[in-house]
Amino acid sequence: MFLGLDFETSGTSHEESAPIQLGIANPDGVLFNMLIGGWDWEQPHWEGYRNRIWNEEAFGVHGITKDRLIDAPRPRTVDDLALAWLDKHAPRHPAGRIIVGWNVGQFDVPFLRNHFPKTARALSYRSVDLNAVVFYMEQAGLGKYKMLKEASKDYAADQIGEGELTWHDAGYDALAALHSFDYLIARGQTR
Repeated sequence: MFLGLDFETSGTSHEESAPIQLGIANPDGVLFNMLIGGWDWEQPHWEGYRNRIWNEEAFGVHGITKDRLIDAPRPRTVDDLALAWLDKHAPRHPAGRIIVGWNVGQFDVPFLRNHFPKTARALSYRSVDLNAVVFYMEQAGLGKYKMLKEASKDYAADQIGEGELTWHDAGYDALAALHSFDYLIARGQTR
């Protein structure tokens, strides 16, 4: 079973930044979408698990304020809730629960393994990185990278439609990843 997965984070380093929102989507469009709190932004990052950096550039992308995270559940709670969601909405498949996303292997998986070990163990070690798929399709002569990526994201936005969630919301991006994957598969089969 393919599952969309995305994190919004306080920065780009999985060692110094904090995951602040987790989104998982199943093929039926059912979302797990939760803010993650319990971080100490006031102290400099050193050995403490809770001490993480806050990057204003990342905030400019996702727009999640520190105030919204104050009452959000801590990572261990989110890990338990995500695992329960998987058990209910993403039954185990013989090939496993394979995650799909944009740069998912290099960016999202380290956050997943570092902060959500139970959820990470419930997912396959396999993943589908949509950037890699698009690079391959360009090399195969199926279109230019930028055009293919934009077309797949436009298709995803059309499939999701208008609502309260938008790009750079982890739930939206997780669902959009599955629709982008569908688009890219269909485009590859038609050529």
